[in-house]
Amino acid sequence: MPPLDENTKSALAQDPKAKTLYEKIEQAYSTGDKASIVAAYLNFGNYMMSESPVQPRQKYRPALKAFNAVLALQPDNPEALKNKKIIEDIYAQMGMPIPKD
Repeated sequence: MPPLDENTKSALAQDPKAKTLYEKIEQAYSTGDKASIVAAYLNFGNYMMSESPVQPRQKYRPALKAFNAVLALQPDNPEALKNKKIIEDIYAQMGMPIPKD
């Protein structure tokens, strides 16, 4: 499992539900079940993108990282592809570079 970056740590500290969903990713990794890992990342990414009360400039990066993690495991995952594109478009609209990590 990749280490947490500062942006994700900050988002998790601000949003208890996000922290709970991220813990489900950690639990899924402990089982080694790829489908569970993908589902946990999708749940976390979707929540961060659409529901988290964290400021947009802080919540989109963890969501994007979650969708990238899904795509690393399932390159053709339609939900992750669609949501990654949405976030990349949001970054473009904000005039910000798309994070590469």
